[in-house]
Amino acid sequence: MNEPKVLEVVESIEFRYSEDDRVTYAVPAGLVLHRGETWCIRGVSGSGKSTLMTLLAALRRFCQGLICYSFRDGLPRYVSAKIWQQAVGPDLWRRIGFAFQRPELIRSLNVRDNLSLVLDNSARHAAALFDDQEWQSIADSRVWKVSGGQVQRLGLLRAFGEQQDLVFLDEPTNNLDCTNRDAVASFVRDQRCDRALVVVSHDEEFIETLEIDCVFNIEQQMSGDGSIHRSLVAERPPKKRSPINPKSQQDAVEPIVPNCRRVGMENQV
Repeated sequence: MNEPKVLEVVESIEFRYSEDDRVTYAVPAGLVLHRGETWCIRGVSGSGKSTLMTLLAALRRFCQGLICYSFRDGLPRYVSAKIWQQAVGPDLWRRIGFAFQRPELIRSLNVRDNLSLVLDNSARHAAALFDDQEWQSIADSRVWKVSGGQVQRLGLLRAFGEQQDLVFLDEPTNNLDCTNRDAVASFVRDQRCDRALVVVSHDEEFIETLEIDCVFNIEQQMSGDGSIHRSLVAERPPKKRSPINPKSQQDAVEPIVPNCRRVGMENQV
């Protein structure tokens, strides 16, 4: 039985910044992300990785295109430029988790209360990325008093809230030392089993620890008039998605549409 779709690009997406409309960012139609799958977006700094990720998350109002989100409540949610104001909002985004390069925590709340917004038992969940001594030292602190690495880990915990079916991670290992990076990688692997995940990362060692189902690069084309087109391109053509035996993940055949590439500890990206 196939895992359900979580995100589908029904019609190709295009977006341009008003301050620089020479550059078009595009996501092709036909991309489908299923529950339990992980995508990775790669590219050089400034190529538009974060912009394209936020388009998939409907955080930017694109010029054209259509995305369908399907969460565990069984109600499909369509987002397009024409119905933007009616389509986006709390009903959509409460099902989507975000961890940005610089996580935005609520400065008027302490660390514990920030996590309690999305997690019923913040101390229990914090144990995944903080030892007890560190957690007790920061739990009642204002968020502006904690370190950048601690804020990064708090942002990750919040992204994997109890209602999130789709999670976007933008450079999740920034500001982390090797020990905490390994802890984050283990945490992400554990949390993604019943979610769909999209990761933007420069960290090749971190990427190798994840079983990436599909790797996307960013292809740039320049026209004679100076306009630039940047688009997500899969490293390999899509393969037919194979059924998964729910009784045993060990018997599972590699899925994915598009199933571009599976990256594990034994393979290099």
